Amino acid sequence: MHVAGNDRIHRNELPGVRETLQRWGHIGPVDSESELASMGLAVRKVISKGLDPVKACLDQLARHPAQLVVLSTGQHQGHMRWLERSVSEELMRGSQTPTLFLPHGVVGWVDPMTGRMEPPHTLITTCNGKDLHQPWKALMDLFTLFRVPPPDPVILHVKQGNRIPSIGPLATHLIEVEGPVIPSIVRRSAEMGLLVMGTEGPHGIFDAMRGTTTEQVLRQLNCPLLAVPLTTGAGG
Repeated sequence: MHVAGNDRIHRNELPGVRETLQRWGHIGPVDSESELASMGLAVRKVISKGLDPVKACLDQLARHPAQLVVLSTGQHQGHMRWLERSVSEELMRGSQTPTLFLPHGVVGWVDPMTGRMEPPHTLITTCNGKDLHQPWKALMDLFTLFRVPPPDPVILHVKQGNRIPSIGPLATHLIEVEGPVIPSIVRRSAEMGLLVMGTEGPHGIFDAMRGTTTEQVLRQLNCPLLAVPLTTGAGG
């Protein structure tokens, strides 16, 4: 989806999905439509004339609900960051849909030239007693789309006076740390290829101004982030 506002743009000017899949060897140069269908894949390019990108995207999601939103995002930091508008953060708050953020300039776990994919070293975080099962399920659902085994995630529990929620067989690796939540998560995620966090959105005026825990972490990340809206539990 592209929000063009008053700009004149044609669908052919948007990134070519078929060309990418041809370069990766998934489809041939001829009759690609039927090959896409055989893969269970359909592509629709939407150009909105709306002037507000957040409203345009939320309107699109209201008409056509999605199971996943994928966003490339810049990273706003600094003391006056609250005066700047982050479209990606607003869209995550408004859509209440699992969102995969790809920070600008960060290489994910898919080789853009070949399409080769390796399961990323994955970290799922929890603090303040937040639920782990919903982020874990969203991670498994994401990797059902790919032809590679799902990652075996590491669980990071930042101690804030709460006991870690029951994780059962969710992970074979558990790390417990003490200290400030955001620096602890950012530091541990530096070694990872994917970070998964559950979030309930902002709670109170301070979250509204400075951003939720998930949003503050996103601004400092050097890896993709899968943000999962939580239906129960503490905010983050």
